[in-house]
Amino acid sequence: MLATRTVARMLRSVTEFRIGIAMVALGAPTALVGAAFWPLPGAGFAPVAIGLSCLITGLVMLSSEAVRH
Repeated sequence: MLATRTVARMLRSVTEFRIGIAMVALGAPTALVGAAFWPLPGAGFAPVAIGLSCLITGLVMLSSEAVRH
């Protein structure tokens, strides 16, 4: 019963704005690390692609939330 209430409270507090902030905070450093690894042989494209996709998605989520308020 207590676990159910805790999970319900956590799910209510996760908003689109908070997810957007988390995605921007995750995407920006990932894209920068990928850009630093780009000239090295091996994995450089994957971190850039993942980081930019997270960054752009987070920014779109933040801008859609700003329009609502």
